[in-house]
Amino acid sequence: WERFLPIRDLPPMQSRRCGYFAEPLCGVFVVTVISTMLVGLTMSVAPPEGSGAGSLRTAQYLIWVWAALAGLCVLYLLFGPNGEIHRSKRTCYPVPDEVAKRLQKDENLSGLRNIEGADGRTYCVRCFVWRPGPTEGGPGHHCDTCQRCVTGFDHHCGV
Repeated sequence: WERFLPIRDLPPMQSRRCGYFAEPLCGVFVVTVISTMLVGLTMSVAPPEGSGAGSLRTAQYLIWVWAALAGLCVLYLLFGPNGEIHRSKRTCYPVPDEVAKRLQKDENLSGLRNIEGADGRTYCVRCFVWRPGPTEGGPGHHCDTCQRCVTGFDHHCGV
């Protein structure tokens, strides 16, 4: 398959939709605003040093911990793995016959549905990858926001 249809000759991946960039920025904004409001509120009602209000000091400490934890979670969501299925020899081959015939003739793939494979795997005709079946860590789905196939919907996908 690699000699017949190299990965570099597959059609380019689809462009990502604006939500791919807008949703994380919106999330960062919401977490920042809520954290700032909570930290600011607890700091504004704090008693003066040495007044002995231990429970309020504990609440302040917990709010700071919560804000730091929220920030770390946002960083993980922004930079952590999102389950994207990348093109490789293992994920692209073998190309299903119907897809290969259309690519060989430079025909449009629109109207072609995803192709069922062995063990519940499916071939995405937009990404040109085999998505894993339920026994291989799947199911995989094509995300309309990032225009990539992913395993699981643990990010912005609308499920």
